[in-house]
Amino acid sequence: DSLKSSLDDRVILSPPSPAPISKIKGKFRYCLIVRGVIDAALRKTIADMILHKAKTKDIDIHADIDALNLM
Repeated sequence: DSLKSSLDDRVILSPPSPAPISKIKGKFRYCLIVRGVIDAALRKTIADMILHKAKTKDIDIHADIDALNLM
């Protein structure tokens, strides 16, 4: 919700959904796709909110910028 509120109309945020391969090594996987015009300021906002967020030992967060494949 906090990421969605910080995005503008040029960007579409898909709701979190199970990844194509939804479980690997006992861990469930989800995808969140951000589409649109992403400039440097928006990229920094996304990085701050997702990648640099305090992590717990049970949750891993990975980002693929300009993904060619969602698998």
